[in-house]
Amino acid sequence: MQKYYKLPVPFNALLRKKRPPACSLQDSIKQNIHLILYTKFGEYRYNYSFGCEIWDKNFENIHSISKWKDSLKDSILNSIEKNEIRLKDVKVTMFLKDSQSLDQEAQLAGRFRMRIIIKIEGIIYDINQDFQHWESIYFSPLSMV
Repeated sequence: MQKYYKLPVPFNALLRKKRPPACSLQDSIKQNIHLILYTKFGEYRYNYSFGCEIWDKNFENIHSISKWKDSLKDSILNSIEKNEIRLKDVKVTMFLKDSQSLDQEAQLAGRFRMRIIIKIEGIIYDINQDFQHWESIYFSPLSMV
């Protein structure tokens, strides 16, 4: 049976020659997808294709929200298919929601950000079991041109 380790890896435990905490296969896949979504292309120097273009699209002027959303969804799908080989038949669904946040220090309302909700579905190869994962990312305001 394979062991999968929780992230972040507790390096102080490793230095003391203790076993790091383990997690399930599903949790390991979720952690890897989380890393893919939060990593910009080229940020991981050993694999420049690891990551997705969410961070390249931050503060981008948008001509069409549907084209922007489709492009981002395709990037996420391609990256997960390339970098999470334990899944097959991957599907990505995205929802965009406005989120108004309150600036605690200044007590001023009115800063708007977009919340991207991403649903990833697939089948785990080894055990032929359905897989589902949700991520929610706060994004810069979208500006239409």
